[in-house]
Amino acid sequence: MGLLFTKTRSKDRPVRLHLAGSMGDGQFTARLIADNIEVEYDIMYLSKVEIKNESHLEYVPDATGFVRILRNRDRDLRHLPHNGTFINGCQLKEDIHSIIKANQVRSLETSSTSIDQASIFLQYNDLWPPVDREIIRKLQTMRQELTNERRRNAQRNIEQYFLFAKSLINFQFKDDFGNISKRLFNINLSNEYLDKQREKANHIIEIYQILYMSLIGISIPSELTNKIRLLVNFYNKYRHMVNEDIFQQRYSQVRQRITMTEDCDVVVALKLSFWPSVARKRLRYWKQYKPIIYRKVRKSTVYVIPKWSKMTAEDDGSYEFRLSFSNAEEILAKSRSKSEKMLNDIARTIYYKHLRKPVTFSHDCVHSYFIKTVVLWMCEEFDLQNNYRDIIDEKQIRADLTNRFVNYARENLDKGECPHYFINEINVLSMYTSEARKEAFTTLENIELTDVLQSNFDNWRPEFLTITPEMLSEFRELQEKGFFRQTSFFVPKRFEPALQSTFWNFLINEDRNRNWWKEWINFLLNNSTDRSVTEENQENATTDITITDIELVLSQFTETVQRRWPFLNHLIFEDDPAKEYIISRREVFVRFASRMSHQWVYDTILHTLKQNHNTKHILSTIEANKSECSIPISETETLAFPINIVIHEFWDDFITDVVGDILTLIGAGYSFAKFIFATDEHYQRQNPISARFLPLIRAFSLIRNALRLKK
Repeated sequence: MGLLFTKTRSKDRPVRLHLAGSMGDGQFTARLIADNIEVEYDIMYLSKVEIKNESHLEYVPDATGFVRILRNRDRDLRHLPHNGTFINGCQLKEDIHSIIKANQVRSLETSSTSIDQASIFLQYNDLWPPVDREIIRKLQTMRQELTNERRRNAQRNIEQYFLFAKSLINFQFKDDFGNISKRLFNINLSNEYLDKQREKANHIIEIYQILYMSLIGISIPSELTNKIRLLVNFYNKYRHMVNEDIFQQRYSQVRQRITMTEDCDVVVALKLSFWPSVARKRLRYWKQYKPIIYRKVRKSTVYVIPKWSKMTAEDDGSYEFRLSFSNAEEILAKSRSKSEKMLNDIARTIYYKHLRKPVTFSHDCVHSYFIKTVVLWMCEEFDLQNNYRDIIDEKQIRADLTNRFVNYARENLDKGECPHYFINEINVLSMYTSEARKEAFTTLENIELTDVLQSNFDNWRPEFLTITPEMLSEFRELQEKGFFRQTSFFVPKRFEPALQSTFWNFLINEDRNRNWWKEWINFLLNNSTDRSVTEENQENATTDITITDIELVLSQFTETVQRRWPFLNHLIFEDDPAKEYIISRREVFVRFASRMSHQWVYDTILHTLKQNHNTKHILSTIEANKSECSIPISETETLAFPINIVIHEFWDDFITDVVGDILTLIGAGYSFAKFIFATDEHYQRQNPISARFLPLIRAFSLIRNALRLKK
C-alpha cells in the first residue's frame, strides 16, 4: 500500500494505529463518574514517514516546542503536501479528513479540522439512533433479492466476524477474568471454572452468529428456536401486566442519564528517530537524579503533530508541528504504583465532573493537559508508593490524595505557572486567561470528597411490572422445560430477577410498538429457507445457556438490527481491501486489537462491576466471613442466598454482557481500519513510483548500514 499509513509486517501493529489519551493510559473510567456519560477517545495515526535527523527540523522562533519540517532533506517526505520548502501539516490533516468522511461506514453528525486544531474531530450520532420502523420490510426485501452468490459471501463474512470474536475472547479471557475476580473479591477462581466460563462465552458468540445468519435466510436450528419461542410467547402472554406510565418514566430517566455523544479526536503523527534537543535537558536530569524514570522513557518515541503555535502569522501556521511526548506519558502512566494510579484516577474524575466544559462552550477554560501535567509532577516529586504503605483503608488514602492534588493544582493556578513536564521552558498555563485560571481555582476550592468517591449511577428499577405468584411459577416451569440450566436466583412465588430483566429489555426493543415481537419472531423463525447450520452444532451451543443469556443476546441482537442496519448491511455484504486483509491475517489483528484496547476494556469492565448493586453485598458478606448474602428484592425487602450462588450468578451475567461489548468493539475497529486503508491508497496514488520501489530502496539501505557497521 502507500507510504503514509502503510500496512506493516509487524506482528504487533498490522495497521499504524494507536489508542491515545485516557483510553491508552488506563484511566478512561474516571469520566464515567460524571453526571452525563460521554464517549470520547483519541486515536493516533502513526505515519510511516519518519524524521531521521534533527537537521530536518527548523524550530519556530518564540514558540518553544513547535517545529517546521524541511521537505527537501528526505526523499520520503516529498509526496506530502508542501510549499516547496516545508511540509504543510494543515493540508495533510485536511486531506485525511476528506478521506475519512468519504470512507465512513458509520453515521457522522459533524467533523472538522483547522489550522489551530491538533486533531481531526469526529462526532458520531449512531450510538443510540432511532428505531427503523421499516426494518422488517427492508430485511424481507433483502432476503427476496439475495442471490446464492451474495448469500454465500455474506455467510463467509458473518463467520469470519464471529471467528475473530472467538479468537479475541480466547486470547486473554482466563487471565483477565481471574484478575478481575481477585481485584473485586480477593477470590482466586479455579482453572476449571475459568475454562467453563470461557466455553460459555464461546457458546454465546455462536448464538449471536446463528441469529445474524438468520437475517440472510439461514434457519435457526430447532433447539434455539424452541427456547426463543418459549421466552417470547411468555412475554406476549403477560405483556398486559406492564404499567406503561411507570416504565416510560423510568426509561426516560435512564435515557437521560446515559445519553451519549461519541467524540473521536484523530491525531496525525510523524515519528522522530531521536529526542529533540529542547527536551534532552530533562533526559539528562532523569539520568542523574531519577534513574527509574530515565530507564522508562529513554527509548520512548517522540512525535510531531500538525498544529499552529499562534505565535506566528496564520499563513505560516499551516507549516508548524507541535512536539508530542504522548508515548512517554503513556509508559509512565502504565508503570505507576497503585497509589499513583489512584491519584491519576482522582485527578481525572475531578476534571470530568467539575472542570471540563462541553465542546460547544465558548469561554476559555482549563483543559485536561494541565491535570495530566500536575499528576506527572506529583508522581515525580512525592514518594506516593511508600507514603501509604502502612495504610489499609482505601478511602483514607483517596481522601488524602484528593486533598494533596487539589492543593497542588490550586497552587499552580494561583501562580499562573506550571512547567511542561518534558520541556520546562514551556508554561502550560500561559495559554489561559487569568479569568479561566481563577474559575478553575475556585472550583477546586469547593470540591467535596464524596464527589470523588461516589458515582451517581442508580441501579434500581421501580416496579413497572406487576408480578403474580402464577407468573413466577410459570416462568420457572418454562426454564425447566426448555433449558438445560436454570437461574439460581429464585424463591418460589416471590423472587426471580430474570423475569423483570426480560420485560425491561423487551419493552425497550418494542419501542411502543405492541406488535413488534410477534412480527419480529415470525420473520426470524418462519421465513428462513437454508438449513445449512446443523442441529448437532446448535445443541453444543445451548448446553450451558440460561434463559437470561437468551434474553440478553436476543435483545442486544434486536437492538443492533433495529438501530444500526446500514452499518450491519455494509459489514455483512460489502467487500473491501481492509476486510479482506483483516480476514487473511486474523490472528495478527487479534493480537493487535487486544494490545491496543486491552487496558481500557479491562478498566471499564472492572469499573462497571464495581458499580453493580450486588458487588457491595458480596464484598460485605466475604469480609464478614458469612455463608449467606443478603440481596435486596425491592426497595424495602431483602432475601438471603448462599454466597456461592450469588457469586456464580454475578459472573454468569458478566459473561453475556462482555461478549456483547466485544462484538460492538470489533465493529468499531473495522470502521477505523477501513479509512486507514483508504488513506494508504490515496498516498500510493500520490507517489506510485516510490511506493513501487520502496522495498528495494529499503533493502539497499539495510545493506549500506550493514557495511557501515562492519567498517
